[in-house]
Amino acid sequence: MPELLGVVRRALHAAGQGAWHSLPSAGPARRESRTSGQRHFLGQHAWATLSDGVATIGLAESWPDLIHDIRDLRLPSPGDHLTQGLACVEIATGDESIHRVWAPLSGTVLEVNAALRKDPDLLNRDPLFSGWLARVAPADLETELNTLTCRGVLAKVTRSNGEEKQSWSS
Repeated sequence: MPELLGVVRRALHAAGQGAWHSLPSAGPARRESRTSGQRHFLGQHAWATLSDGVATIGLAESWPDLIHDIRDLRLPSPGDHLTQGLACVEIATGDESIHRVWAPLSGTVLEVNAALRKDPDLLNRDPLFSGWLARVAPADLETELNTLTCRGVLAKVTRSNGEEKQSWSS
């Protein structure tokens, strides 16, 4: 039940913020030079960057507005296998919700961000850089990258026969 409450609360908050109509914006040159790889997003949920055959994964920018008062953070362990689209991290919050983060890529966990164990609020303060979750050796990179969207690809809402729909452009 707490997991369902977490999903419902995130959806209601996102709907109130209009988050369903666009992907998060990076803002003006938001420290993008600090990372060598382009960000690949699994929806508005999680991201991955690549460097020297290793993927760093983390939370999308929309999460800090949705999760507050982190009480427990369950990260994978080195050696664990992640599967794209399945939960890889659990975040328990003070309102007794459980939020699951989906893995943007499949692979073996090489390292987790030890700083998050001491300061889980890094997820809220800096989800794109110091709040990264894990480093992973990708299992099927070529295939799975095709299912992700790159930074700078925005969802546009258009009217077609009175209905809203999303289209993608670069």
